[in-house]
Amino acid sequence: MRASGDTLQGLDRASMFGAAPVVRVLALALIAYPAVVMAGQATLYRYPQFAIWAVGTFAISGVVLIWASSPLRLHYPRGAFVVTMTLGVAAHILESAAMVQGDPTAVKHASTVVLATLLLAQSGYCTPRQLLVATATVTAAVWVTFAAFGTLSATPPLVAPLMFSAPVLVFGTAAAAFATVAIAARREWESTAPQRAGVDSDELARGVARAVQQDHVTLLNREVTPLFQRALQLGEVNEQLRAAAAERSRLLRDVMVAESNRTWLQAAVGQCGAVSDPDRLAIGLEPEKRAAVRALIGQICRHPQLVDGSLRIALSSGANGDSDVVDCSIEFSLDQTVPLAASRLTPYYGMLRALFDRFDYGTDGPVRWLKFSYAR
Repeated sequence: MRASGDTLQGLDRASMFGAAPVVRVLALALIAYPAVVMAGQATLYRYPQFAIWAVGTFAISGVVLIWASSPLRLHYPRGAFVVTMTLGVAAHILESAAMVQGDPTAVKHASTVVLATLLLAQSGYCTPRQLLVATATVTAAVWVTFAAFGTLSATPPLVAPLMFSAPVLVFGTAAAAFATVAIAARREWESTAPQRAGVDSDELARGVARAVQQDHVTLLNREVTPLFQRALQLGEVNEQLRAAAAERSRLLRDVMVAESNRTWLQAAVGQCGAVSDPDRLAIGLEPEKRAAVRALIGQICRHPQLVDGSLRIALSSGANGDSDVVDCSIEFSLDQTVPLAASRLTPYYGMLRALFDRFDYGTDGPVRWLKFSYAR
């Protein structure tokens, strides 16, 4: 089973790109925290080998969490949620078994904190209902485990299991509440976005029209007005003025033709590189996909490692005998002598993978390339 629209990732994948590093940090904490806690109280365990196995189980759950939350993954595998929580419960049982015939309240329980953190780390990938069900299930498992291994506790019967399960209850309900609020906010934004987009589009169109008009006025002032002034000073139109006027006319015509033929893709690339799109295929791209490609191009052009002018974009159709499919290839070079990583582009690759068919990317020395297809 995969993430659906009822999760924050299903509704807003872009927001989860920023959450991926946080999830990775939490996953590493799932490994480090129990190892440090259990090592510090190793002498209190009756069966320390169980504690070691518990740390290993936590490590496996952390690795699964890192793998499942990769920004390049289109959907968060629902099986990953089940696996991580099952491994967490198993580790809790192992930690409790390590203290058999001892007072479980005399040591710190790392497993319940780890279980709570697992719930919180996956709040963006699961529905609120799934989080609540998992919270109740894990809490019940903690109580059953205590009933099996905590018979020698000096704490009153109901206090100890409640104390141990408190992190799970608090973090689990907090995760479900966060998911509920975030999903509601996202849906509210979607319901009001079209109206806001219409207002913004009108304002943008007016601003673009003013900018284009100003560019034309500037061009006329720079190229045409001096020619008229010279003709007024001479009082006649000679052959030299006629030749200059013809040259200015060709210049204005070329500018107007170039502007009318320029696609949004060429405008996005600008001076950063070159676009090969003889059939003007870019204009048929859907707005959502166009925004994703434009965002990637903007990030590439702003990349501090980009070799000037190395960006190359080519669009073609009918390469595989299907004229209704457009193939797009993007290539650019990064200066490997600059001590910066290209990982900042990874979230944009994940977005394109979610939107386009047959997405692929790779490297060839300093050259980075990616290819994808879409229907016309």
